[in-house]
Amino acid sequence: MLLGELLISKKIITELQLQRCLDKAREQKKMIGEVLVAEKIITRDELNGFLKEQGYLKDNIAPFKSA
Repeated sequence: MLLGELLISKKIITELQLQRCLDKAREQKKMIGEVLVAEKIITRDELNGFLKEQGYLKDNIAPFKSA
């Protein structure tokens, strides 16, 4: 499951919020998680938890550099 879909399913964001963040991520050439944290929609710790849930985070090391 994609991060945005996961957050929608958990009712953390709406589809409209996801679309806006995806647009920003494309414009800024960033990953969606980075935008969600920058927009203060989720915290870095929450992002790490969701990435871990998805299987993308191993040994608490995110697949992108910290902002």
